[in-house]
Amino acid sequence: MGNIVEAAGKLRTGPGPQRVVMLGLDAAGKSTILCSMNLGNNTTVKPTIGFNVEEVRIPGTRVSFVVWDLGGQESLRVIWRQYLQGISGLVFVVDSADVSRIEEARSCLHDLLRDPHLAGVPIALVANKQDLTDSLSVTQVEELLDMGRLSPLRNPYIVRPTIALNGVGVTQLFVDFAKLVRLQEKRWATYTRRNSTMSSASDESGIRRSWKARLSARVPHIFRRSGETSM
Repeated sequence: MGNIVEAAGKLRTGPGPQRVVMLGLDAAGKSTILCSMNLGNNTTVKPTIGFNVEEVRIPGTRVSFVVWDLGGQESLRVIWRQYLQGISGLVFVVDSADVSRIEEARSCLHDLLRDPHLAGVPIALVANKQDLTDSLSVTQVEELLDMGRLSPLRNPYIVRPTIALNGVGVTQLFVDFAKLVRLQEKRWATYTRRNSTMSSASDESGIRRSWKARLSARVPHIFRRSGETSM
């Protein structure tokens, strides 16, 4: 519980762009999704070596995300955790047509979610490449990535289909995710206020018990029950 509360205090809230990290295995389509959202056309995207950073303005809102798109090659995954502190959301992209790597994607995601910096951070799971033959459905991707294990309080999530190459589903993905991020901010505000009140009451009670114990040790007859005698 302490880790969750501490992480909640580090979540990015308030006005201005909110920082979001986009992760997933190599060739899942992360950079193509980002380019599609900003450029709105077919763009040939080279594999990300390191990271891309783009500001994404959410249509119909005053919300904007600064999205960090990190390379998904195995050699680059070791740096993912360096970008998690203070983020408002995590977008995890899956190639829904590459069934052979679904277990690898599941393992990467759940390994990440153990990081205390992700406590309280909402997740968008993206089932990309829905246009390809034999691609898994949104429901299948959700089940195979074992999303049912996630706590609704610690990591609320949405799952959305996309076809990044032509932009299908990309705008809706970010619109829906912006709503989830905002909702989570409100939940955390309520949660942290309640937890702060409970912690203050607990601390006060603990102080009273501590002083009573000290006084009892120094002046034992004050706390002796009626009829009790000292040894």
